[in-house]
Amino acid sequence: MNPGVEVRIKGQPVSPDTIESVRVEQSLMLPDAFTVQLLPDWQLMKQAEDLLGAEIEILLAAAEGRSLTSVLKGQILALEPRTTRPTGSSSGSWRRTSTSRSSSSTRS
Repeated sequence: MNPGVEVRIKGQPVSPDTIESVRVEQSLMLPDAFTVQLLPDWQLMKQAEDLLGAEIEILLAAAEGRSLTSVLKGQILALEPRTTRPTGSSSGSWRRTSTSRSSSSTRS
């Protein structure tokens, strides 16, 4: 995964090796939303119920920048396990989707 991305669940960074993709959707009229796709991590899958409602933070860096900026803080409201492999992928993944409960720290 891109070194300009960090995902924190319950304040702890998720291993960059397990992050397949991160998508953040921000809107002026709707709550922010995000999708984080992770490669299978059996320890996280065993703790799936504990992840519901957990705080999540997504930090991104500019293309040329090295410092990370928090773009979204919210709660995990849904977990969606994927058991099929996407085309061209060597493994399956988990997708975490949610609507942010708190405002993005990049807005005024």
